[in-house]
Amino acid sequence: FGENLITNSSRTFHKDGQSQIVQVNALADRPQPSALLEEYQALLLAEKDCMAAIRESEWEISEIIKLRTNQEQNISLETPYYDIVRIKAEESEEEEEDEKESAYDYLSPFLPNLTGMQQLSREQALEVREKCLKALKDRLIERANIIQARLDEESAALAKRQQSFNRDRDQMTAEEEEEYEKAVEESMFRIHILEKRLKRHEEQALHKYYELDHKLRSDTRLASLLQPV
Repeated sequence: FGENLITNSSRTFHKDGQSQIVQVNALADRPQPSALLEEYQALLLAEKDCMAAIRESEWEISEIIKLRTNQEQNISLETPYYDIVRIKAEESEEEEEDEKESAYDYLSPFLPNLTGMQQLSREQALEVREKCLKALKDRLIERANIIQARLDEESAALAKRQQSFNRDRDQMTAEEEEEYEKAVEESMFRIHILEKRLKRHEEQALHKYYELDHKLRSDTRLASLLQPV
């Protein structure tokens, strides 16, 4: 803009090298052709640099998108060390329970009192076998129900905690929000463990049933089961 003027001079350059000059002050010196050429060449160079920068930015964006897509398709969750210790503790409890069951004489509670060298009849052996299998089945169902009840209780507590948070979050302090997040994390961990235990129990239940059935058929105290009818 010139002094005390509200309009300004302009220069328009075309690709063919032609230029259009609008000069507000008619008394001002017009730019020399050499100066216009120099300005035109500077603009061409600036345009070239700008296009190169745009292409480089587009390439960087493309690479970032490829990287993020690859990362999202290959997500791997790592369990913190503290959680690994807790999971192992939970598994140890299950192993101890299994060891106790293994050491337990599965058959003796169902055997009738026999005298001397008296052997079980086939009917008695069948009855003992059925009672023994039923007792195992009942224990497996009871354990599954206990785990499921704990899982339902934990899930309900988490849902209630989340509802309370959504209702009161506007009035909560930063410390209260942090406590909430920790509580949710703990609850989610317990739910994960219970779901894992329930799934494992369901997978092992049928195996334990057939394993006991095989032991019963091989137990000498039920040898009459092998006798022909």
